[in-house]
This record gives sequence, C-alpha cells and structure tokens, in this order.
Amino acid sequence: MGFGGGGGGSVAGSSDVALNSPVNQDVLTYDSSTSKWKNAVATGGVISVAGKNGVVSLVKADVGLGNVDNTADTAKPVSTATQTALNGKANTAHTHDAADIITGTIDVARLPAATDTTVGVVQLATPVEAIAGTDTALAVTPEGLKSAIVASLPPVLFVDDLSQIPPGTPVDTLVVVRTA
Repeated sequence: MGFGGGGGGSVAGSSDVALNSPVNQDVLTYDSSTSKWKNAVATGGVISVAGKNGVVSLVKADVGLGNVDNTADTAKPVSTATQTALNGKANTAHTHDAADIITGTIDVARLPAATDTTVGVVQLATPVEAIAGTDTALAVTPEGLKSAIVASLPPVLFVDDLSQIPPGTPVDTLVVVRTA
C-alpha cells in the first residue's frame, strides 16, 4: 500500500489504517494496547501557543507584551523624580571665575597661574631657593628676600679700630669701624 501518493511501504494490518482529515503535524502511530494504527498529533512538538494551533507566529500581544516597544534610551521619558534630581545639579558647562567665589574653598587647579600682569596662584620660594635665585616662576616672601640679600653680602666685621681685625680675615670682609 502506498502513502501520500508517492512512497511505498507496508504497515502490518493496513486494512485498519485510516487518515481522517489529516492536518499539519498529524502522525500515524501504533497503539499497542489495541494493536491498531491511529491518527495522532505529534508529541514533543508544540500543539498550541497562546491559543493558536499549527505553525504558529506570535506577536508581542500574544504573550502579554503588548505595551513593550524598542524605544531607544534617548527617546524614553524621564520620570518626575529623576528630573527633579537633575534640576538640582549644575550643567557641566556651568563655571564661575575664581573672583565670583566669596565663601568656601576652590581647587587650586582651577585657578590661573600668576604672572607679572595676571592675578593668580603663586608658589613661594623657600629661603634656600631665594638665595639660589635661579627659578623664574617662584615668588619670594620678605624672609626669603632678606635671606637672599644677606647671603649676597660679604661677611661684615664690626670693630672699634682697625687693630681689632683678626689675622686671617678674608679680604672680601666688610669692616665697619664704630665711632663714638
């Protein structure tokens, strides 16, 4: 006996085989309890999904996702709570000049460097740096200036008369003779 008009094969007890109004996914199965062949829906496959039978195409509403869409994050609305929080923040482009800040502290990195024509941040030289006098960017305090001047002067010796100059006094020593 041929099945489906194209193949051949035999089925034991073929006189008992009947395909009554077959639909997609119907299969012919053998029932060993009755020793008969019968139509059955394929097992292990999908019988129905969301109330649909056969080859099933689902749309989002079929599975309870009717209100879901693929909106880009940039197109999504911002909640009132989030917007309120954002309203309390400063825009990243928002800045102030240092002169506008009258209380609190400011990060020194935000301040301009001082020059001979611009008000700004200066770094102070230590007395040793002031005496060396080689840095052109450091500022000098009065103490540092005094140290630099004193260091640049020759030694000073105060005497009442020249006979008080000790032997071996360096020749660059400034001798000051006191007078009455």
